[in-house]
Amino acid sequence: MNDDEITPEDELKAENEILKLRLEMEHGMQSMQSMESMDSNLPPEIENQWLNNIMNFEQQHKNAKRISVYEFIGKPEFKKASELNKESVAEELERLLTILDQNEIELSSISEYDDELIYKFITEELFLQETDDIRIEGIISCFDYEEFHPNHQNDLDRYTREYIEDIFGMKWHSEYSVTMMEDEIKLNGKKMLKKIFSEKVELFHELHQSISVSDLAINKIDFSIEKEKAKVEAHFEYEVQQSDGEKQNHKTNCTFQYVYKWDCWCPKEITFDNFNL
Repeated sequence: MNDDEITPEDELKAENEILKLRLEMEHGMQSMQSMESMDSNLPPEIENQWLNNIMNFEQQHKNAKRISVYEFIGKPEFKKASELNKESVAEELERLLTILDQNEIELSSISEYDDELIYKFITEELFLQETDDIRIEGIISCFDYEEFHPNHQNDLDRYTREYIEDIFGMKWHSEYSVTMMEDEIKLNGKKMLKKIFSEKVELFHELHQSISVSDLAINKIDFSIEKEKAKVEAHFEYEVQQSDGEKQNHKTNCTFQYVYKWDCWCPKEITFDNFNL
């Protein structure tokens, strides 16, 4: 083969570059070229399919009308939740979830809920939500139950567990773990910027060969949406292993205080018994 001969792969790569330019020029997607380093790891065939899917979506979205989810899935027949017994609700819920799935609509929830509650949510709320009248293979419309009905108790439980696991399970990420923290946080009564707090956690990890958390229990959760504040009390054990292999086990109680902003609970103060960073 002549070194100057253009191969099918070369043609596909050129087509991908043209698609990126079209997405920028026609749909204002200025980030396409900035994704070049990521795209370079994709086989040209996969990247081409991905870019064509985006182009197809953008073209349809530009002229798409808005319709209800109920219309989008073909207006299936259904009964009110009050007309169904427990067994029937479970069967009808499974049927509606299957219909939603067949129409590329996904309903998720972080916590588990009663079948009747989710059935009522689908038939009385989700069906009324508007969506773009677009159908593209592989494109899924996602709805989260908690976005409509926040579960503050479970959120505070989950957030607190995640922060403790991040700090004492060596899962801390300097960029993401502090995202929802207040800019200035108080640790054991001392104020500091969240950047400084993050650096202290990272130093704690660097000083130990390993750290693990166990027997984590959330003891008490108090919150007020009106006052936009919450307090969570927890207890856990953690083991640290020094560079020389020596292991030490510790127990501690802790308190996390949060403020409610941006529809999320943000830590503003953390207190540990018998532990400091």
